[in-house]
Amino acid sequence: MNRRSVATTLTGVIVLMTLAPAASAQDRRVVTQPTTPAPPYCQVLHANLPKLSPTAFVPPRAFDDSVENSPPDTNRINQAILQCSQSVAATGFTPPAVVELATGGDNVSFLAGPIVMQSGVTLLIDPGVTLYASRNANEYYNGAGGAPSTCGTLDTSSSGCKNWITINSGSSRRAKNISFIGPGTIDGRGDAVITFTDGTGSGKNQTLACAPSCTWWDLAHQAELAGLNQNNPRMMQLSDVDNTLIYRINLRNSPKFHVAAQRANGFTVWGVSVYAPEGLSRNSDAFDPNGADWTITQSYISVDDDDVAIKGGTVLSSGAPSAQFMTIAHNHFYSGHGMSIGSETNAGVSDILVNDLTIDGADNGLRIKSDRSRGGIVQRVNYNDVCMRNIDRRNVGGGALLFSAYYTPNAVGSLFPDYRDVRVHNVHNLTPSNQFFVGYDATHPLNIQLDNVILDDQDPARIFASDTVATLGPGPVNFTPAGTNVTVFNAITQPDEPPVDCGNRFVPFVAAGIACDANGDGAIDHNDIAAMASAIGYSVFPGDPRDPDGDGVVTGRDIAACARQCARGACVP
Repeated sequence: MNRRSVATTLTGVIVLMTLAPAASAQDRRVVTQPTTPAPPYCQVLHANLPKLSPTAFVPPRAFDDSVENSPPDTNRINQAILQCSQSVAATGFTPPAVVELATGGDNVSFLAGPIVMQSGVTLLIDPGVTLYASRNANEYYNGAGGAPSTCGTLDTSSSGCKNWITINSGSSRRAKNISFIGPGTIDGRGDAVITFTDGTGSGKNQTLACAPSCTWWDLAHQAELAGLNQNNPRMMQLSDVDNTLIYRINLRNSPKFHVAAQRANGFTVWGVSVYAPEGLSRNSDAFDPNGADWTITQSYISVDDDDVAIKGGTVLSSGAPSAQFMTIAHNHFYSGHGMSIGSETNAGVSDILVNDLTIDGADNGLRIKSDRSRGGIVQRVNYNDVCMRNIDRRNVGGGALLFSAYYTPNAVGSLFPDYRDVRVHNVHNLTPSNQFFVGYDATHPLNIQLDNVILDDQDPARIFASDTVATLGPGPVNFTPAGTNVTVFNAITQPDEPPVDCGNRFVPFVAAGIACDANGDGAIDHNDIAAMASAIGYSVFPGDPRDPDGDGVVTGRDIAACARQCARGACVP
């Protein structure tokens, strides 16, 4: 085995072997393949609403007005969660009790306002079943002391909405053992027209260009134009929790961030598919980790903001880094802002491993972003075995390698970004883009090692560097950062080491689903067959719906097997 490679075995357990000096830079747990719990379940809730279109902006995306004005499933889902949590309280919330969202005849949809998860509960969403978020802004009322709600409007503050799915926890009252399992779907309906049922709707947002039919995502766009904040709910805000699992589920179309966390320890994301449309869903981050011991693996992510953004802004009383010991391994990213750390790093980020990642078509590739208003120490960050292409294809000023202490150029403050011991190994970018190696100043430089990093067709004029100490090698590096206060140590001893082979690495996007259900809608039809055909010859993760025979490669045999499962005529376009 090459001494700098990462050997991975995914046979139920992730086994990660990294460079010896950075062996601690990863999740400290031994993370095994999750399983879907078997019945009997604590409670089974059956859907009472019909199917909507699964695609943003493709109607129908709303139910009848009477249903939308009073979401029918909020109370019964919350009551089931609470009752099931109470049923396992005496055993320390172990094993978790399951609340299943199941079909009800031809009905496959649930509609709910804010949902509060409780310790010891697994929310299990069956294949083809979708939990939809209410589009009624008043459901997310967050006005304190009787103050008017600003949810669904623009404001100088962004705290006007409750978030959609939260946890019953607090900084002195942590929750534990909470799971979200599919392969059904959670859909935030960021494309849905915002409604108000408190009698004030006609007076809100009437001056905006999107009036009178502003969607949550319209609001986000208008906020950017106006220099204000959109008051939109996040899909999930998971805070002060231990042992959380998100497994084999589809997350779609959040009005704001899909999954954000604070002080969340022991967090596993496995086999999750996240999607929000590019260019239309501002601030739709997929995962914003914070806490300790995270693993995000075998997931497909395509959004309009950060695919992953590790946040280090929550100050801990222990003084420990805000975000530490995280593994992001064996994933595919598509549109979005790439694999990010920041912008909040003031409370520290450390011991991060990013391994076996493809990024195809994102605005950025590998990125650390912060500035003097929110900067801090970022250290022991290891990137390994990364393939990228079509980075910054929208020409928004991004880069495949973007390490910058000037995320907001005119920021003020004394929280200076300090990037230490950043290691980039075995990285290959196939298409030209910008590159940024920008520390804060000579006292707070970017300290980075580049080892077998190859940028194809790279224009040297598009490499921007300052206040950086870079060590090249021992593997080849086909560029040299240069600029003000840039020091480069050439330690290349293996110049003939081949670049990372990215052939057949860029696997097409897929939903989480049962075998053959490549779009995750619970039915096997010509759309699934077409999706499988586009992936022929690609190696895929275990359990991928396009690989029903489980040999790890999508083949004609898989397509033939799935075609035999189609309902009569369903495989005819």
